Amino acid sequence: MCADNFSEERSLILRLIEGDEDAFCELYATYKNRLIYFAMRFLKSREYAEDVFQDVFTVVWQSRRFINPDASFSSYLYTIMRNRILNQLRNAAN
Repeated sequence: MCADNFSEERSLILRLIEGDEDAFCELYATYKNRLIYFAMRFLKSREYAEDVFQDVFTVVWQSRRFINPDASFSSYLYTIMRNRILNQLRNAAN
């Protein structure tokens, strides 16, 4: 990610932390396709992948005050997504 994109994303994250819904929507739109694709590789279902994605962004909104704006937001999202996917797979196995 180039410096401009990083600073732009950091600005969005700072706005998100303050409760800015427009910043939330922009981040949501930015990551939607790649996170759903990531989830589909494991869940083999677009519907489940979209559910998990929605869940991830619900968590992001609810815990936005604890997000570190200096850490990688992408890594933060993929970590939450991975954990949700593992939970989904575990629940399906039971």
